[in-house]
This record gives sequence, C-alpha cells and structure tokens, in this order.
Amino acid sequence: MRAGVLALDFDGVIAASAAETYLVAAATLAAMEPGFPLVQRLPRAEPGRLEHPDPEDPVYARFLEAMPLGNRAEDFAVVLRAIAEGVPLPDQAAYDRFRNTLEDTWLDAFHRRFYAVRRGLLEADPGGWLTLVRPYPGVPERIRRLAPAVQLSLATARDRGSIRRFLEAYGLDSLFPEEWLFDKEIGRSKQTHIERILERTGGNAGDILFVDDKVNHLEGVAGTGVRRALAGWGYNGPREHRRAHRLGIPVLRIEDLDPGTLETIG
Repeated sequence: MRAGVLALDFDGVIAASAAETYLVAAATLAAMEPGFPLVQRLPRAEPGRLEHPDPEDPVYARFLEAMPLGNRAEDFAVVLRAIAEGVPLPDQAAYDRFRNTLEDTWLDAFHRRFYAVRRGLLEADPGGWLTLVRPYPGVPERIRRLAPAVQLSLATARDRGSIRRFLEAYGLDSLFPEEWLFDKEIGRSKQTHIERILERTGGNAGDILFVDDKVNHLEGVAGTGVRRALAGWGYNGPREHRRAHRLGIPVLRIEDLDPGTLETIG
C-alpha cells in the first residue's frame, strides 16, 4: 500500500459492539424515562449481568437494522423512540425526518447520559463490559500486517478512555499513537475528524484512506477528497452496499485489508 494514513472507524470496523451499544442505550433510556412504554421490553444492563441481547428479540433486530442510519450516541435514542412509536425507518430520508421531530435538548441529554451510563458500567464491571465488544475475527491480525506500511489512525465517535482499553485488550494499543487517535471530543462529524487528520499530514488527501462501516459517514467526508471505502462486515447490509456502489465507494471484505487491495482504491 502507498505510504500514507489508514484512518479506521472503531465500532463496526475493528470491533463488533452492537450488543454493548444496545445495552447502554436501553439503560440510558430507562434512566431518563423509566415510565416509557418500551422500557419494560428492553434488557437491563447491571454489573454482573452484562449479557448479550437475544438475537431473536424483534426490538434488538429493529435496532440493528436502523444503526447504520445514525451517527452519534443520541441517534440510538432516535431508533428506540421510532421502535416504540411504530415508525418505520426504511432509509436515511425516513430516519432524518423522524429525527427532526425530536427535541434537540432531549437528544443532547441522552447523549450525555449515554456516556455516563457506559462509564459507570465499565467502572463497576470492567471484565464483563470488555466481553461485550469483541474484535471481528481476523481484523486485528490484518491491522498488525498493515502497520509497517502505513500510519494507522482512528476516527471514532467513542471516548478515548474506552478505546484505549479495547485496543490494549486486542493487542493493538501500540499501533495507534495518541496523536493519531481522534475521538468523540474532536467534533460531531467524521468530516471534522478527517480534517484534523489532513492537518496532521500536511493536507495531501490522496495519501489518506478512510474506512468506515456507515455510508453516511463516508458521504459526509466526500468534500475532503480523501479516498474512501465501506467496511462491508460492519453495521450495514444490502441497503447500504447498494448506496455505496451508486456513490462509487468500494465495499470491502475483511480479507481486503491487505496492502495490495487497499493500494487499488482511488
């Protein structure tokens, strides 16, 4: 692969974190709105009881289906509200319309509470919490093989503290220096993350390849000129793959994380 920067999202690219996200979102909604009708159908996340959600649970299935349409923690609240109100979210336009009906103050409060709940669960049961977020099979090994050829960077909506815990658990911590880890504090959008990476590299967009599992994130950075690819193993499906192909964005498989394949992405 040409010398440069390989910027990776974390959730949905390096790690499968849907179970943790769902449990934290459910616990956040229960804490904010204990009388909300959907709360009684959601799993409870408590120290010592951090279990993977039932894949047959229709609420969890709908949550997973809508995950690619959001961007930040408050978007999990949007999905849960839509499920509770029986609002279908077949595509990005439908999602955006429903999101616009919700109060920004409530969404902002959910965002803040989400990270407080996550931090509380981590501190109370770090071992159980780490088991909820596992790397995709084969991804850490491929990242290690790529490390000598590129500068690895993270562009993530997660907090730096939890990211460091995961990278250490996966044996990847030394491959992502602090100055190349761009977390949720950098800004609200991935465009801000990529702009900061561009600043660090001196502005040569062609030297940066950004891999994310959400098409809307990749669309959002189009104006930066960086090369883009969709992690087809992450939180997406045929709906997002079709959109990526229409936009000329390649859809990668895990085995495509090798220097030769990534070199061909223009």
